[in-house]
Amino acid sequence: MSLFVGGSVAALSVKNDDDASRLSFRVMAPGFLLTYVAGFLLVNLTSRSLLETWLLASIALGIVALQVALWATSKPGRRSGLTKAIVHTLQAATIALMVWKPNL
Repeated sequence: MSLFVGGSVAALSVKNDDDASRLSFRVMAPGFLLTYVAGFLLVNLTSRSLLETWLLASIALGIVALQVALWATSKPGRRSGLTKAIVHTLQAATIALMVWKPNL
């Protein structure tokens, strides 16, 4: 998860649009993939159900965070403070669900 979050921070913070796009597709997106592969392996190893509410919610929030970050870094002028706040709030909510595993 740290590669995904770190990549999104870097991609949304750089000044150069080419660097933002490069970071998003070379660091953030592979970090997302690694996070979810590891998560599915962990679910499989712990014999948890993939239909638990907190798990489905964290998957949905993570996918939306990735899509917003990729959208923001794909064209110039989209990396605003609001976009950064949305991406990082979604990532924080995803991490919170993964840590606390509430019974929703």
